[in-house]
Amino acid sequence: MVGTLVGLGAGIGLAHLTVGHTAWVLVVIVTSMSLGFYLVNVSYACMIFFVTIMVSQLYSVLHEFSAGLLLLRLEETALGAAIGIAVAYFILPTSTRDTVESARRAYFRALADLLDRAAPTGADGTGLDALARSLDHRLQQLTLVARPLTRPMTWGVNSRLVRHRLTLYAATTRQARALVRSGFPVPPELTDACTALSRVATALAEVTPRPDHPVPGVTQALTTAGTTLLTHRPHCPGTPLPPVTQPLVHLRQLLTELAMLPPAPVPPLPAGRPTISPR
Repeated sequence: MVGTLVGLGAGIGLAHLTVGHTAWVLVVIVTSMSLGFYLVNVSYACMIFFVTIMVSQLYSVLHEFSAGLLLLRLEETALGAAIGIAVAYFILPTSTRDTVESARRAYFRALADLLDRAAPTGADGTGLDALARSLDHRLQQLTLVARPLTRPMTWGVNSRLVRHRLTLYAATTRQARALVRSGFPVPPELTDACTALSRVATALAEVTPRPDHPVPGVTQALTTAGTTLLTHRPHCPGTPLPPVTQPLVHLRQLLTELAMLPPAPVPPLPAGRPTISPR
């Protein structure tokens, strides 16, 4: 409504300036369409603002331009907004939080699928690239639907916490990608760690974690992964780590935080090897 109302004022003013100048009309139309589609991801109101300017120019070219016709557009927009609100509240009452929760569960299911495929001894990595792309897609969906909750002063939402958790999801996706790029097969001694992290992702997909209500089975699975990584680390200085070790260590750290658990001890890596920050 705001985008349409402000766009009407700008559209009327520009229509009077460009009347009889076809070249300028075309410039305004093309510019409005370009800016409208460019800004749609920033603000839907901005897109409607520029679309309304474009429509005003088209009415002018068709010699149908009038304040009454533009007022009718405002009334139609108001009617459409009212119908949309009524449908959202009474017919399909799915809140933003419900949509984010659905996207969150889908993300963890995709992560569990990737870890399951990577876990078995002797895995050759077949299909892992497709699973990694699927995880990227799930991350994009989660980021998109959670965007309204990241705005400051959103009622009933800690927007700072939402932004922080989206950062954790992005870091988790990067480490899953690093796991895929690390090569196969996964060493048999680290298979249990990969399987345990897959169980963590599956559990997080089924239950929403809360600080005062840990997800059942997650703590034990994270302990199993940590014990496996700690037990099978090289004891001799200078011994190279298996390429999958660092992604698994960082995935364990990130999943611990996403499960809203206290920070868990991290298996120390041999001295002299660089670490990858999960953030």
